[in-house]
Amino acid sequence: MTPTAFTIRIYGLLIHNNQLLLSRENILGEIFTKFPGGGLEFGEGIMDCLHREFREEVDISLSKAEHFYTSEIYVESAFHNPPKQVLCVYYLVETEEIDKIKIGNPKRTETLLKDEDQILYWCPLEKLKEQGIELPLDKLVIEKLLS
Repeated sequence: MTPTAFTIRIYGLLIHNNQLLLSRENILGEIFTKFPGGGLEFGEGIMDCLHREFREEVDISLSKAEHFYTSEIYVESAFHNPPKQVLCVYYLVETEEIDKIKIGNPKRTETLLKDEDQILYWCPLEKLKEQGIELPLDKLVIEKLLS
């Protein structure tokens, strides 16, 4: 079935001490590793979404955001029925509130009981390819980030 709607996702790549902030997250009952961020809401600008998502998911304010990548290929959402086409925009972000981030153990997935439960953690850049990133556009962004 061909999608008849879009979902627009905005993500932040926060790098600190040669590590990238990742999220293990329960999405509709399945556990995924992803970047902090989420869906653009109607009436919201892209930068407003990026800042809102970091307040909601990471509980920090961003001090800087620089465009990194916008998806250029067709990808169908794995989470919508009927299907939606996904458009993702990624930013390199900075914060002055690194110490406020609540870091957990990504292996403790038994704590991810309901939709949107998450564990934030730092992943060394050299171990990014071992993280089991599942979403195709996120894999592409990791390749670009490491090149």
